[in-house]
This record gives sequence, structure tokens and C-alpha cells, in this order.
Amino acid sequence: MFYRELGFALLDIQRIVSSDSFNKLKALQSHKRLLQNGFERQKKLLETVDKTIANLRGEIKMRTEELYYGFDSEKQKSYEKYLVYIGKVSQDTIEQGRKNVKHWKAADWDKFKSDGEQLNKEFVIAIEKNLDPASEVVQKLARRHYALIAVFWTPTRESYVGFGELYKEHPGFAEFFSNFHPKLFDFLVKAMQIFSVNELS
Repeated sequence: MFYRELGFALLDIQRIVSSDSFNKLKALQSHKRLLQNGFERQKKLLETVDKTIANLRGEIKMRTEELYYGFDSEKQKSYEKYLVYIGKVSQDTIEQGRKNVKHWKAADWDKFKSDGEQLNKEFVIAIEKNLDPASEVVQKLARRHYALIAVFWTPTRESYVGFGELYKEHPGFAEFFSNFHPKLFDFLVKAMQIFSVNELS
């Protein structure tokens, strides 16, 4: 019950109680790190909610970017680190992208999200029409996808392909795109690769 209360999986609990070779100390230390990471994220989210409530009540003036603190920031950082790690994007490029949007208001972020969702829906229509990723219609959509990314930084052929590789490597992206259509993930990556070869240098 002690380990269950700490959030251990049942399989791990079984190993702990039944095996002398299972390292209880290392298991607890590892779990402690996970709990600390989760606690820090929850703490940021709680602070953001409290600030937002105070902002709506007129008690404080909240900067727009503070509204997004704690919301998937760790995911965003992991995506950025991966692109830098595989050599597709430099850290300077990432920093420049942040500067490009540091003045954005909530309406700007909402429009960006809306434009992205609309584009994904149009990709789905192309899939349902059995269009080829290399077709003119789909490649026009790929150009719009490229333009959305270029708001933050200007991808070269290599870095745009690298962005497609990022989609492949992180399961979160596959899950995100599957919400629109089961085939959208693979379809988009293929369209990106074709666009990179034909349009970018």
C-alpha cells in the first residue's frame, strides 16, 4: 500500500515485494525524481492559474506570455533540444524564433493555432480524396505548412526535413495528428519531404 500510494506501477510493486535482488533504494530515488519533476510542473500550473484569477479580478496586470507558463513548456523544450541535437537547427535559430514571437498577444497565438488546425483539416480532405502527397494541391498545403513554421525561423531543405524527423521521433506528434485523421501523420511527413526536395535549397 505504501508503494501504491507513491504511484508505483503494480508490476514494480510485485518486483519490490518478491525479489531480494530488486534495488529498493534506486527504485525510490528514481521515483522521487519523477515526483519532483511532476511537482515542479504542477506548481507552475497552479501559479499560472492563481495569477490568471488575480488578473481577471483586476488585482494584478499579467503579461500575455505568462498565461502560457507551465503549459507543455517542457515538451516544447524537448522538441527544440532534439532539433539542435540532430544538427538540423542551431541554438541561435531557436533563440531567434523566440524573439520573433515575444511580442505576440493571446490573439496572435489563437490565430496561429486556428491556422494550423484549418491546414490540418485541408490535409485530411486531400487524404479522403486520395490525392498524392506530390500533387499540386497537396504541395500548396505543404507550402502553407512551411510558412507557418517560418514565422519562428526559416527552415532550409535540411532543417525542414529535420522537422519531419522530429514528427516521427516523438509519439506525441503522431497522437496529435491522429486526432484529425489516422493517416495524416505519414501523409504530412511525405508532403514535407517532397516539398523540401522541390522547393528548398
